[in-house]
Amino acid sequence: MQNEDTQPARAWGRTLSDFWLDGEEGKLHPAEHDLLRCAASGERCDKGDTRPTTATDLNRIRADFLRFIALGGDDQNPLHDHGTRLVHAFIEGTIDFQGTIIPENFVLKNCNVEGNVIIQDCCAENFSLSGCTIQGINGDRFECTGSLLLREGFRATETVRILGAKIEGDLDCSAGLFEQPNNCFIGDGIKTNGRIFLNEGFRANGAVRLLGAKAGLGLTCRNGKFLDPTTSLDLEGADIKSDVFLDHGFFALGMVDLTNTLIGTNLRFTKGTFSAKEIAINAPNLNVGNSIYLNSECRVRGEISLLSAEIGDSITFQGGSFESKGGINLRNAKIGNMLTWRGVEYTRGELNLAGASCKSLNMDESAWDKPSQIRLDNFSYERFAELPEGCNPSFWKRWLERQPVKHLTSKFRPNPYQQLAIVLEHMGHEEEAREVRIDRRERQRKFTLNHVPMPKDPFRAFIRHLTNFFRWVEKKVIGHGYRPGFAMIWLFAMVIIGTGVYELAARSGIMTPTHPLIFKEAVWEGKVENLPVGKAPLACRENWVYPKNSISGICAASVASEYSTFNSFVYSLDIAIPVVNFRMEDDWSPRVVDWQSGEHEPYGWWVRTWEWFQIGAGWALSLLFVSAIGGVIRRD
Repeated sequence: MQNEDTQPARAWGRTLSDFWLDGEEGKLHPAEHDLLRCAASGERCDKGDTRPTTATDLNRIRADFLRFIALGGDDQNPLHDHGTRLVHAFIEGTIDFQGTIIPENFVLKNCNVEGNVIIQDCCAENFSLSGCTIQGINGDRFECTGSLLLREGFRATETVRILGAKIEGDLDCSAGLFEQPNNCFIGDGIKTNGRIFLNEGFRANGAVRLLGAKAGLGLTCRNGKFLDPTTSLDLEGADIKSDVFLDHGFFALGMVDLTNTLIGTNLRFTKGTFSAKEIAINAPNLNVGNSIYLNSECRVRGEISLLSAEIGDSITFQGGSFESKGGINLRNAKIGNMLTWRGVEYTRGELNLAGASCKSLNMDESAWDKPSQIRLDNFSYERFAELPEGCNPSFWKRWLERQPVKHLTSKFRPNPYQQLAIVLEHMGHEEEAREVRIDRRERQRKFTLNHVPMPKDPFRAFIRHLTNFFRWVEKKVIGHGYRPGFAMIWLFAMVIIGTGVYELAARSGIMTPTHPLIFKEAVWEGKVENLPVGKAPLACRENWVYPKNSISGICAASVASEYSTFNSFVYSLDIAIPVVNFRMEDDWSPRVVDWQSGEHEPYGWWVRTWEWFQIGAGWALSLLFVSAIGGVIRRD
């Protein structure tokens, strides 16, 4: 040893002589002698077969002595480059490295630390407490050029706190036990270029907080148990450059908070259990570079909130169970590629897609029937993937009817119909698109009729009634403009009915020639035997189309050969179609006055009334047909 007069002054605890027991030179606990020797030679110092629960002469090491070794010893007792490696020891007191620089690796394994571990403002290489039992850690602003290891049976009875820590390697808490019932792990603002491991049997009785944390290689919580009933895992504002795994045995009793979290690649919830009753996964404004997976036995008891989330590739709901009344909230979420909703086991609440967007929608009927309702207002997508067979109009109608009842009635939302029709049309399903558009216009008509307040002004109210009537006619006649051919069917049906009406009128003697030479001048009022040439018997007036057999030939001969022979079908066609003139209407007309008494002919007036109706309806149907074909009637 150096003479005390020449030895440089050092703070207490930085020379070996500070630790002589009872002031007797060279006297240390046996375990401390072993540690001093192993630290100088680079060997591992192992003081037993198991983690000790009590201190003995063979495993007892004072915390201050351990600190002396870890900080490099002194000139006569230097620390080997391999660093401090201690196994199965009992550490008396609190290990305090506050504000220090640990020059080499510090490894405690399966040790029992009587007090806390203080590494606040400390700098170290690799720092490991794997398998150790301690009270807690105060490690604010701790810096590590390697990894911080709290794994393989590590146990902390109080809070582990490492706010603002900087770790070049991994933060590994695999199979660690954190018993503090409140905030058992606080890592707000930590930065690691490696990965954060909270997996392989990790258990936290209190909240795990990683607010604003940054991890270069991702976060793994597979088979981790997070048991705080309020917020089990809080990653609000975290920046995780790679994958986040909350899957394969992951369990959270309280909420998992991913508010404003940035995840570089994938977020996986596969085979995870989220048991919070209110909001189980709270992730508004979440940003995920690739995909989110909630599938294969994922069980979520509370609401999932992905409000305004941004997902670079896809989000998959497949094989999971979602049990909350609040359901799944994807409102205003932006999905870069595909939204998959297929093979879902159970969904109690609603699926809220209002304002969300994706490129491709992959779904099946059995899955979409699981939510209590689906909000589709302003949900936009470009195509469907893996559509099942039988995608007929009723298939899509059932999907749209999964919306909230008020969105179909009192607060009608037309956008889901427009969006679906556009996508179906682009995919070549034109008939299905047309039916969807017709359904939209009809629901819009009923909404206006039943739920839009009537104007108090009489004139405007009249216009409203007139508009409602026109829309009803438009729906019945041309399918709100999407089925103009219906107008021609109505027109043809009216022609057929008119044919029957005019045929019966002709057989009843109601249909008469309109030309005066035939109706007046060609009629002979004398006896038939004295009939002049070119004249017709007076009896022909009784029925010009079907006269009595005895004079039918004479009546026919009295009419000029170029005059149109009455045909009920052609007459009905001429009446109904306003743009075509078959001249039948010009030559024939129903008689409305009795030719003998001069009084009104009731039957004739009924036929004339039908004729007026047919003329008006023919014009209306023709105009509706032309308007629908030409796009005058606005459809979209």
